[in-house]
Formats: sequence, C-alpha cells, structure tokens
Amino acid sequence: MFVDIHFSLGAGMEEVDVWRGAGPRRLLGREVHCQSLTSVLWFSAARIYFEAYQHGTLKLQMLGDIDALLRLHAEDIDWPELLAVAGKYGFSAAIFYVLEQVRRLFDAPVPLKVLALLMPDQQGRPDEADFGDIVPKLLSRTVISDLQLA
Repeated sequence: MFVDIHFSLGAGMEEVDVWRGAGPRRLLGREVHCQSLTSVLWFSAARIYFEAYQHGTLKLQMLGDIDALLRLHAEDIDWPELLAVAGKYGFSAAIFYVLEQVRRLFDAPVPLKVLALLMPDQQGRPDEADFGDIVPKLLSRTVISDLQLA
C-alpha cells in the first residue's frame, strides 16, 4: 500500500481548500481521515502536471490512479468545487491537460462541460503556469548517446 503524506501542498494554498469535505473512510479494515475525492482528484492532477514540468519527475501510474478514481467515483466528484479551486490557485490549465488526456487515453468519465471551462484560452495570453499538453513531456526522455568521431 502506498501512503502519500504531505505537510505543505503549495505556497499560498489555504488549508480549508485542501481539507474541504474530508472525512473518515474505511481502508484495510480501519477508519482513517482522508481528503475528499474531489480534493484527491484536483491535487493528483495538479501534482502530475507540475512534477512533470517543474521537477522533471513523473509517475505514470498517477494517470492510472486518476482514471481509477474517476471510474469508481465520478458521480461523487464535486465538479464546481474543482473548478473553483483550480481558478483560485491558477492551475486550470494543468487540470485541463491531465483530465483531457485521461479522458482521451482511457475514456475516463470527465464531463465535457468541465473540460470546456478548464480549457486555456487559445486566443489570449497563456497563463504563466500553462506549459502545454502533458503527453509530449510524458513521452520525452533525455538520452545521452555514444558518439565516435571518424
């Protein structure tokens, strides 16, 4: 079992936004206090995006985690809350690129209306945290090749 513990989720992020809707859940026969499914979704999507682009670390299994969360609990996601948090902290583009690719790759149940509201404005100036689609970053690998001069 993988347990992800965080003491600081991001500079300027309010605890009330991180823990809204948190409560007890049964895991492996024990009751534990967990984030809401909505918070887990927006946090996981933002994390995979920013880890890929800002830290160069990427866990592909996180796309699968997001897909599984949506397949099992899409009806429990508070989409207006997700939109509000993404807008408040300026990571709508990050959430859009991850959710759109999970929808395309795995046919995950993401409401098209939500994607339309998250989608970056293609005509305007990009947000400073908009690094573009995540798939090219997922597939790119820096490799050093041997070179022999003739």
